Amino acid sequence: MHDDAAMMPVSGRTHARSNGFLTSRWNGTAPFGTLFWRDMMVIATLISLAMLGVSLAVLEMGYPTWLAIAAFLLPIPWNTFLVACVFRTVDAQSHRYGFIAKLAAILWFLIAAIL
Repeated sequence: MHDDAAMMPVSGRTHARSNGFLTSRWNGTAPFGTLFWRDMMVIATLISLAMLGVSLAVLEMGYPTWLAIAAFLLPIPWNTFLVACVFRTVDAQSHRYGFIAKLAAILWFLIAAIL
């Protein structure tokens, strides 16, 4: 049996409440500052730079080019998820700098994709 206190309606359906890392970001319930500054600007940027280093090392060691490209592109799904979460969080929390945050997230994504 499901606990009624642990259930919440979402779009006319009932889903179990989850306060997990990914769920809180996707649902827009994570603190905006944590999502934007820590998760996206710091951690995701470091992951992108690390994968750039891995892809350059793979090339230098003589492995196939496709492997280096795959390593370079590996953070793209995570970065896309974070940008979508910023959009959803700004909309859910009616953040006063929402437009600027969305623009910054897009610019960051483009820069991170180029790095």
